[in-house]
Amino acid sequence: MTQPPSQPYGYGQQQPQPYYPPGPPVGVPASGKATASLVCGILGIFFCGLTSIPGIITGHLALGETRDGRKTGRGQAVWGVILSWLTAAPWLIFWAMVITGAVAAPFLPASTPTPTFTP
Repeated sequence: MTQPPSQPYGYGQQQPQPYYPPGPPVGVPASGKATASLVCGILGIFFCGLTSIPGIITGHLALGETRDGRKTGRGQAVWGVILSWLTAAPWLIFWAMVITGAVAAPFLPASTPTPTFTP
């Protein structure tokens, strides 16, 4: 059997299209506030809780961003808030006790001197 002669593309015939591989997948952007919260929570351990307050604030803002799925990073936001509160709470309690003591000191009775033994 012989092959029929190839015909040029004419009316009603489609020219084969070249193959193009699919492009990179388009993902949901990550929340920068969630990353900042996690970093501030970790650094709060080493900097005596100074970065914990910004970590708490950015963590709660990131939780709002990631709630409806517009951005990813909800786990980072949750752990950032947890670590920030764990490092901030002891320092907040400490400073509350120091300030309470400083305010209450003028109202406390004066202590009597301890008698000393003299032979």
